[in-house]
Amino acid sequence: MNTVPEEGIRKTLAQYGQFYDDRRHDDLAELFTDDAVYVTPTDTTVGREALRARFRDVLPTVSGRHLTVQSVIDVDGDSATATSDLILVALEDGELDLRITAVARYHDRLVSSAGRWLFAERRLEVIRDNRSERSRRATAEAATRANGL
Repeated sequence: MNTVPEEGIRKTLAQYGQFYDDRRHDDLAELFTDDAVYVTPTDTTVGREALRARFRDVLPTVSGRHLTVQSVIDVDGDSATATSDLILVALEDGELDLRITAVARYHDRLVSSAGRWLFAERRLEVIRDNRSERSRRATAEAATRANGL
């Protein structure tokens, strides 16, 4: 167990990104409390088992690396809040040509449980998502080609 709470919290934040990127949905779900709340701009998932199912469905479609930086952590006994910036990078067409696909911010509430820090709540605030813009452009280009324009 980490004796400095911030170290344990930073470990949980780092494990989230690594487990997500490695598609380790069971390990990822274990970073959350039984009744955790996970909020994105498009939906809310409640409970560890619901999160496990969500991650099992979503992770195979995700590629890239989550870089979680600039975490501001405030500890109050066995609970804490953390605000962290997220930079999502991806390989361009399988080449070593990294590009930023999204920038976001996590707003977390964590609790200490059995010597580790778990997410009780994780909220994702998307600041910029180039994946959706790129998808719109690709769809428009395909439609243009299909229409002979």
